[in-house]
Amino acid sequence: MRSIGDRLFLAFATLYIFIAVNREISLFGVELRYLLMGLGSVCLIFSLRDLAHIRSRHLSALEKCLFAYFALIALSSFMLPISPLEIDWTGVINLAVVHALNLLAVVLAVIHRDLLRLRWVAKVICVSGLVLGMSQAAVYAGIDVSLFLQDGNVRVIAADKGQHEHINLFGQLFRVSGFAEDPNYACLFNMIAIAMALLLVREDRLLASAAIAFSLFGIAVAWSRTVVFGSLLVAGLIWIAFRLARSKLSLLTAFPLLVAVVALLLPFLHIEVLQTMTTRYTLWLNAADLFVQSPLLGNGLTAFRSYNALEQNGWYVHPHSSLWETLAEFGAVAFVLLIAIYILALREAQGHAVVAFCIAMTVLFSVNFDATYLQIWIVVFAFLPLAAKQEPQAPYALRRRLRCAA
Repeated sequence: MRSIGDRLFLAFATLYIFIAVNREISLFGVELRYLLMGLGSVCLIFSLRDLAHIRSRHLSALEKCLFAYFALIALSSFMLPISPLEIDWTGVINLAVVHALNLLAVVLAVIHRDLLRLRWVAKVICVSGLVLGMSQAAVYAGIDVSLFLQDGNVRVIAADKGQHEHINLFGQLFRVSGFAEDPNYACLFNMIAIAMALLLVREDRLLASAAIAFSLFGIAVAWSRTVVFGSLLVAGLIWIAFRLARSKLSLLTAFPLLVAVVALLLPFLHIEVLQTMTTRYTLWLNAADLFVQSPLLGNGLTAFRSYNALEQNGWYVHPHSSLWETLAEFGAVAFVLLIAIYILALREAQGHAVVAFCIAMTVLFSVNFDATYLQIWIVVFAFLPLAAKQEPQAPYALRRRLRCAA
């Protein structure tokens, strides 16, 4: 029989995943993250009552790296009071709360990892993706969804400003993000929802079909070329890795290392592929400049934003790269831990191709976008690996799922 702590965790995890996908959704003006934080805190209190059970837990290498990464985020922030930069302390507190919530989710997932069943996680992600896709469809149809948003200024749609950076798959000069707030995030969330739906096509065809249909539409109107073409690349890599069983582990290990090398070289090679990359290169070079000022422990949470504002006429923005943000703000040790998390998560998922795809896709996404503060980062690098480890899948099962979906 499930304990109160177990039931609270399932409620917390469900709401956590839902908000991870629908980042800006609210219920009658109520900030759901406050509810989530309260629910998680109560869950932790009940979970800690069984101290003997928790002490018997042996942390995996992935879990240890996750905790160490959060510890370095906190440690690096001790650099902020002595920083010569003009720090926005309100921004620091806001991001610190976000990271604290994510850390709480990891703690609870580790304590209750026996409850994390892959198909249950997949169902929650599919329902969340279905809601996101419906919000994108509503926005596309011109329906006002502000009643369900935290703030009326949330960007549910991004209009092109003449630079052709916002064009959807239908050729229209706007991209729709719905409750995801950002079209690039929306596209990634839609892609993960489709991957999870493939796990459910046999046992819950209606939910899987609806999630796939709305997520495909969501991808079309959000249309991030980085996510779409990156997903094709990752899908090819996963297919090869799982087909070549003997080389699977080596390929999965090598992928995050290759991604890290490419990410570090890109701003210096300055390859002109997309117009928006010019801006990215400028941000990453500024991150490199900030990194050398405190390479070991970094410069602290939000330090890059303050530095970039100083260098670029008040432009207070994150570096649009999880890898460069980690280097600049949390230091080289945290960067090594981040790559270790990527590798270990893929190793945990080596028994399940769909989970490996979601992890590898998010690894690639981290090159060009900030992701480590997002709740989806915890879902992908904590919830999914823990669930997949308990429910391995045969190497060729993904192909069977694809045939069933067809």
